[in-house]
Amino acid sequence: MTPRPVRLLFATVAAWTLGACATVPPTPASHAIALPDAGGFRIEPLREPPRKPEIANAPEPDIGSEIVMRALGLLGKTYRYGGNAPDTGFDCSGLVRWVFDEKIETELPRSSLAMSRMSAPDVRKDELVPGDLVFFRTRGRVVSHVGIYIGDGRFVHAATRAGKVRIDRLDTSYWRNRFTNAKRVIEPARATASTSPAAPPAPDAADRQDPSRGATGTDRGTL
Repeated sequence: MTPRPVRLLFATVAAWTLGACATVPPTPASHAIALPDAGGFRIEPLREPPRKPEIANAPEPDIGSEIVMRALGLLGKTYRYGGNAPDTGFDCSGLVRWVFDEKIETELPRSSLAMSRMSAPDVRKDELVPGDLVFFRTRGRVVSHVGIYIGDGRFVHAATRAGKVRIDRLDTSYWRNRFTNAKRVIEPARATASTSPAAPPAPDAADRQDPSRGATGTDRGTL
């Protein structure tokens, strides 16, 4: 039989130990996990994953890049006088209008000549950015062709003679000699949704096709 003083000592130590343990807050169940261990389980606290930093005032998607991606998605589409949709084909101004549709607040004119005379800011050739419009004289002394600048000295356009939407360079002798001006229509306009589709306007006079000439049309200089 254990002597009474010893039993009292054990009781005192046990009470002190339990009291000390009670001061340690239990790990919340939502922040702990039971892992198998030799002879039972052990409780391990869960580590919270690092939080992603919040970006204040994140910029809106670049409209110029969206314009370029829409234009590149039409490469190879058929050239067609008066065309303004992917399933029917495009002429030069019809392509531009379709690409910019719902991306800017102002509806673009139907002809390349009218586009070149818009009140949008003029842009120097060495200051072009993706999404700018580039204009050319491929017949006579007035603007008769338009394309969309995509960067690196290149532009996308519906080429009459090639018969499809393609990429060309501004620094080739043909386009360099026929370049007239450039316009920036995506500033300060922002992306906006169209409320109701407009009726297809008349085709670009500069893209008129002479039936007797077949697919090349009267815009003879357009590659």
